[in-house]
Amino acid sequence: MDHKFLDYYNKELTFMREMAQEFADKHPKIAGRLGMHGIEVADPYVERLIESFCFLSARTQIKLDAEFPKFTQRLLDIVYPNYNSPTPSMGVIQLKPNLKEGDLTQGYNVPRGSSFFTHIAPGETTRCEFRSGQDVGLWPLEITEARLSSIPPDMPNLEKHRIAYHRLKVPCALS
Repeated sequence: MDHKFLDYYNKELTFMREMAQEFADKHPKIAGRLGMHGIEVADPYVERLIESFCFLSARTQIKLDAEFPKFTQRLLDIVYPNYNSPTPSMGVIQLKPNLKEGDLTQGYNVPRGSSFFTHIAPGETTRCEFRSGQDVGLWPLEITEARLSSIPPDMPNLEKHRIAYHRLKVPCALS
């Protein structure tokens, strides 16, 4: 037998006996008909009924305790979606590598753990430090412009093949 279940069962049984004693003190006439005298129950059928109830209550309590963390996690996911899996701090940076290191075919290597610091904002005294989480291959490309627009009017049949509502135009320059 599972010791956890036995502990739950004994707790339920103790609780029911205490409640039976309270009931017997408040309603002695009815308790006498059930064979209840304080914490003792003389009628074996009533005793088995109480034990059966405690058995089922212990099983129910174990299942509730096992499911409670899942329940609270699902509830938190609804109420506060990012609480259980927060998004780490991150940023977009612009690097200007030393052009004497690396080349166009190999790129520039930014090793894992490289530190990057933010500019101190006006009125602030603290700057934020970010570290790269993995090695990054840096290529000498620069985004010169980014623009989001609707589907071009000169391509009316585009919607038949693929559902698209916007297009993104990103010209790049090689440095």
